Amino acid sequence: MNIKIPTFEKLKYIRQIQTSSPTQRKKIKILISLESENYRNNTIEGIKKVSQKFAQIKKSLYLRTAFERKRKQKQ
Repeated sequence: MNIKIPTFEKLKYIRQIQTSSPTQRKKIKILISLESENYRNNTIEGIKKVSQKFAQIKKSLYLRTAFERKRKQKQ
């Protein structure tokens, strides 16, 4: 199984970035909550949980930005 998982150093770096975009703020907030969860990194179960969580984050952010783009087009 070849799954790329961001290291905690990368998550901490992302947390430090300050942006005015609401989407970015939401993404950073989710990553902070993910970082605080205790997953055992050496188990396949932990890897699966982390990859599923990131898939959910990616999907929700995509749907949200698509909805916002559509709303802006109507205006």
